[in-house]
Amino acid sequence: MMFRAVTAFLLAALPTASTTRASNLDVSLATAQSFQCGETCYNNLQTTNAADLAVVGSDFDWDFYAVADNFSTSKPGDLLKLKPVNPDILTTISGVSVYRIQYVSEDLNGTYVPVSGYIALPFSLPESGEFPLVAFAHGTIGEFRGCAISNGPNLFDYSSWSLLSLEKKKKNRHHGNSLKARCC
Repeated sequence: MMFRAVTAFLLAALPTASTTRASNLDVSLATAQSFQCGETCYNNLQTTNAADLAVVGSDFDWDFYAVADNFSTSKPGDLLKLKPVNPDILTTISGVSVYRIQYVSEDLNGTYVPVSGYIALPFSLPESGEFPLVAFAHGTIGEFRGCAISNGPNLFDYSSWSLLSLEKKKKNRHHGNSLKARCC
């Protein structure tokens, strides 16, 4: 019974989501109350939305995340878009350049789909001429466009991939590294 009420509430709230808001639902108190979501429920919803926006950000780049014009003629692995990220908006470690990427992948059924991600590169080339390679896979964090990890100010870091890149840098300086990407 409760599940149906919550599901109905969320489905009804979808049309009220702002066309300029890329993540979460902008639900009015009146809409919440019409689905038996009282003051406590509404406050919880607002608190949760604020926490989500702290992770995924609120400054969404609609043009970048729009499907690229060349998508229909592309194949998995093709780069569709590359855009530098302004370092002033990031809350990650310093010393890296970050680029948003849109590329082609395929879903479980083999259908080609546009996907996004990011690449973080150190500002300077190590003496060895090789960058340490850190691949980071994340879990699902949402279904709205704004939930893309390449959108948020911390790039879904949670002190994980940035610490790995720092650790790899230290190991490269002292012991060498078997994971290397040759530069230029």
